[in-house]
Amino acid sequence: MTGSATMRLDRHPPSTWTGEHPPRTPPITDDQTVDCPNSSSWPELCADSDEQPDHLSNPVAYLNREFSELSFQWRVLFEALDTQNPPLERLKFLAILTKNMDEFFMKRIGGLKQQIAAEMTEPTVDGRTPTEQWEQALDFARSIVDTQSRCYHEAVAPPYLTTVSKSLTTTSCRTPKRHLCARISSARCCQR
Repeated sequence: MTGSATMRLDRHPPSTWTGEHPPRTPPITDDQTVDCPNSSSWPELCADSDEQPDHLSNPVAYLNREFSELSFQWRVLFEALDTQNPPLERLKFLAILTKNMDEFFMKRIGGLKQQIAAEMTEPTVDGRTPTEQWEQALDFARSIVDTQSRCYHEAVAPPYLTTVSKSLTTTSCRTPKRHLCARISSARCCQR
């Protein structure tokens, strides 16, 4: 997402955000610097040495796979929250997010649970134990799923329900399907 897209979201915050601020993702630098070492630092990086520079032992310098994945999922959710996207596109982003979160829980959270069951307590390079990662990832994922649900129920589904209720009336349905048409047109089936 470009800086202009982020600015567009800030000017038109979706109604599904809780609080005053949108969900946060890892910061992306605003300057035009290239995120790679310059040519003079390559010999240092390639040097075969057992000594570890201080900046490499700092846990803040490392990304966590689980949190990086969840940050990406926030960006997918941002697209669903963007009111400038057409409703069908927003619905597609919610579907993509659902699939991605399902995969995240099967693979990433499942892997953390296996590490916890094996009683692994050694922290990763970012300084978190498997138990800490599991607890924090669940909290992070919970906020994503809650926002996704609110986005669907409050912002994405209502335009479709309005269209469906105008096109489907109980008189236009055949007798066996009248009950279903009545539910759709009154929008009771999609309310929480």
